[in-house]
Amino acid sequence: MALESAMISISCAVYEPEFDWNAALPYITDEDGSAASGEYIPGAHWLVGGFHGITGSHGPAHRTSKFARNALFSGGLAAVFAALYWRYITYSTYPDQVRRHLRSAILHHKYKTPHDAKTAELHYLRALDAAEKACIPPASKEFAGIVVELGQLYDDLGQHEEAARTFDDAWRRYLAGQHYCQAVGAAQRTGKSYEAIGDLARAEAAYAWGVQALLGQVELHPDDKRISESTTPLMVDPNASIRQSSGKLKQPAWATPQDLLVALDHLANIYATTSRPHLAITLYTRSMALLDTSDVCKKAVLENNLAESYVAIGRIDDAKRFAERAVDDARKDGKECKECLAVATFNLGAIQEMKGDLQASKALYHNAKALNVPSTIDQIDQALSRIDKFILHSFNASAVLAPIQELQLISFTVFW
Repeated sequence: MALESAMISISCAVYEPEFDWNAALPYITDEDGSAASGEYIPGAHWLVGGFHGITGSHGPAHRTSKFARNALFSGGLAAVFAALYWRYITYSTYPDQVRRHLRSAILHHKYKTPHDAKTAELHYLRALDAAEKACIPPASKEFAGIVVELGQLYDDLGQHEEAARTFDDAWRRYLAGQHYCQAVGAAQRTGKSYEAIGDLARAEAAYAWGVQALLGQVELHPDDKRISESTTPLMVDPNASIRQSSGKLKQPAWATPQDLLVALDHLANIYATTSRPHLAITLYTRSMALLDTSDVCKKAVLENNLAESYVAIGRIDDAKRFAERAVDDARKDGKECKECLAVATFNLGAIQEMKGDLQASKALYHNAKALNVPSTIDQIDQALSRIDKFILHSFNASAVLAPIQELQLISFTVFW
């Protein structure tokens, strides 16, 4: 446990892409977005699918993001695509009375400087009211999608408790409508918001439900399964399903391996945070099996997390092995994986320090510092100062362990 507090962890969060609509902003001409070219307002691309989290109506968000980065947004083509897509969504999905409020909400939420949060919230609520009056089914993707955007507004404002309740509402709606792909995404959003307010039990319940669903075992909402006399959400156990499967994990047709990879990582990070490294190791190991071997930086992230978890259970040699792999893989990806390389190099140095090899540890700390990743510098400097002090006073290696226990864990978020 000594080294666990000294190591730097990487938390792999869901990548949350959204289209770069800035290229199409010239189409906006007035307050409600009407324009001679066709009443275009950018920004509602997620409303059909419901959210821009782990998955969407047009496939997993990570694929959408990659496609967007590499293909769509090159000058005029981006604007044309954005305009056509917005018109398709608004004119084929929502009635006019809903569409008008949505457009105003999105404009004030995403594109006003400064953002007019109160006005955006008002129009989201009015859009929901109009959708109800227009008899849009409350468990439809269209209705739940508006709920998600309201939740995103609260999240952007740092109102994470309100965001959690709102995302949870969307989760229930998607689940009731049997839109399981979107339900998983809303559950992930719910979990992230609960994490932000420190409610790790509810965050875990949301993440665990998502893993179970992605394994084809769609359950009731965790609160609906709660034991009547308990105030703690009932935990589902995705580890049981994973442990029972010695081969390839089976998934429903609507899910992808990448979706499961992200969900497993969220849950594994919760296990690691709440001192259950054995469970974290199970999920990180499964994640490694799902990962595309060409994604060397993501592989390095998982290897670093495995190293940290093995340290927590005292398997230092295994920790060293995975830390070395993390450094090697992060180095292969060059600048794209610089932060991970700094973290993994520092952690390998901490492991060497724990094993008593102070010279190797010091060299690794210097290597990590040379990468000049700002979020790691303070802890690296503390480690170097500690090493120099012990070498100067000729302390034996075992004395190094005591001050390591006092260091704070540094966490990073690496988007998938």
